[in-house]
Amino acid sequence: MNKRGVTWRRPTDGGIQERELAQHYRKLSKALRLEWLRTSAVLEQLARNYARDGDDSDADADRFQW
Repeated sequence: MNKRGVTWRRPTDGGIQERELAQHYRKLSKALRLEWLRTSAVLEQLARNYARDGDDSDADADRFQW
């Protein structure tokens, strides 16, 4: 997560970027699940973290649109 680099967005964009990353990591996790169980679990946790960050960004965007 720390190697993602700098990101930017408009205040009303919400968590679109994070949801795309979550989807990507879930896809990787699913592909590795049978053969690399622990790696798959780490990737799934990354996906959950990005999804939660996306929800937080959505809430921030909602507050911005008052």
